Amino acid sequence: MGLFRTPVFVLQPGIVKPFSTGATTEINARVVTALPTSINRLTIVAIVQWLPFADNAAGGKANSVAFVYGPVVNLINQKAFAFDIDGLFAYGPAATGNSDYTHKFLVEVDFFLKIGNMMSAKGTGTA
Repeated sequence: MGLFRTPVFVLQPGIVKPFSTGATTEINARVVTALPTSINRLTIVAIVQWLPFADNAAGGKANSVAFVYGPVVNLINQKAFAFDIDGLFAYGPAATGNSDYTHKFLVEVDFFLKIGNMMSAKGTGTA
């Protein structure tokens, strides 16, 4: 069957809250391509993300597009929640320095609360 399975495309808007001092919370527009593999619990992702309203410390705009890619490992997958750890490479705007774009390595953890799975789809039989 091969290493890779059918890819999944996801529009994933969100909010980013950095832990660094002085960093602001931003809106994140993100499109994800997830490529499941035949290796249990491993998915390869390719992400394009954009912080449309981000400013840099000098008062200018810091809203350039970033490209993120790498492996995602699912550690826990239950009916009500899931937990992943990601080792991702990001190619995006440099915070400092002479380069407009730079590579960074990011470790990301994702917690998912599966609200749809938690809700019962069974009716009570009364109207």
